[in-house]
Amino acid sequence: MKSPRVLFCSSLETGPIPVFFSEDACAAAAEPKEMYVVDDAEHIDLYDRMDRIPFDKLTDFFHSHLK
Repeated sequence: MKSPRVLFCSSLETGPIPVFFSEDACAAAAEPKEMYVVDDAEHIDLYDRMDRIPFDKLTDFFHSHLK
C-alpha cells in the first residue's frame, strides 16, 4: 500500500469485525502511518456524524506528511 493514504478501519470489541483486523492492517501499511481510535463511534458514525469525524487528526496528518 502506498502512503500516505488514509486507511479507515471500522471495528468494535463487540462487533462482527475484531479490532485486531485494524491493528494488522496498520502494521502492514507503509510509513507514514498512524492508528487513531475514535472512541464510542460505530462505522456509520464516521460517514455522517460530523461531531465524530476526527477532522483535526486528518488535517494534522496530511499537513505533516504531504508536501
